[in-house]
Amino acid sequence: MGGWLLVSLIVLMMILSITFIGIVRLLVEHIRTTGLRSLETKAYYLAQAGAMEALYDYRDSSDGLNAFDLGTDVVVEDDPSSANDDSYRLLAQAGDGLLVNMKSARFVTSSIPSSCTGSTRDRFTTWRLRNAIGTGSVVIDQVAVDWSPVLAGERVSCINFNGNKVWPTGATNCSSSPNGTANQWLDLSPNFTVAAGGVVINNTVWFTTTGFRQAATESTTKDYIDFKFLMTDGTTRTARFVNTVANRQAQCSLTAIGRALRGPLPFGVCRRVWVAYDICSAAVLRTDCETTGQETRATGRLAAMIELPGGCP
Repeated sequence: MGGWLLVSLIVLMMILSITFIGIVRLLVEHIRTTGLRSLETKAYYLAQAGAMEALYDYRDSSDGLNAFDLGTDVVVEDDPSSANDDSYRLLAQAGDGLLVNMKSARFVTSSIPSSCTGSTRDRFTTWRLRNAIGTGSVVIDQVAVDWSPVLAGERVSCINFNGNKVWPTGATNCSSSPNGTANQWLDLSPNFTVAAGGVVINNTVWFTTTGFRQAATESTTKDYIDFKFLMTDGTTRTARFVNTVANRQAQCSLTAIGRALRGPLPFGVCRRVWVAYDICSAAVLRTDCETTGQETRATGRLAAMIELPGGCP
């Protein structure tokens, strides 16, 4: 009997040991999972905070820039000499930072481009460009203009930025220059640069016909007119013009990365969000969004906040 009791006791101790080890492993995994979720949540909130801070910087004119302040800001600082503090980082490609304000745009009395000679044609003007990035220039390589419906003979004749002709390059007579078709990429040579925080006004597109403008109005006969910009870094920006001011596009965007390092785990976690911001979202008239002050301080809205894949940079 003594032998059987000893064997039974050993078996019982083995079972208890295995059970205890399993419970410990479950607890460790639970702590790990809970810690990971805590870091992920913290990183997401940090990314959101970074995006909101960037929009505040855009609207705040105290630094005279009205642009996204890119880089890293330490949010929770324990030891100034430590790299293990929670933080967020703001990133923006050229296509994110180029803000094309179509809310202020209009068609005006048909006229001949001042930099060209040729027949009377429609002129689309008073739309604005802005570099919403506070550090680094935006360089435009190509421009395309698309519209619907497309009728026979309708082409882009000339494009001016800041009152100067950027396309076609070198041509003085627009009627004899190679006109651009709808949705055709037109190469700017040299490329056009918008400095950090810079604003470009007095922009104009001439078309080859007088069929784009509604007679005696500032509106268009087209369902829409899209302006597309290709930057030298390969990113793009598209802005749409329609007759209803509230539906015209004027948007900029950026990516915010939240990095949570201080937590129960020996590693950090990052989460990324991409945000898009509509300026002058309450505008009902063209004149509600035609100045720098209106672009930055008029009522805007967060158009999108999308989580992106990717780990820590």
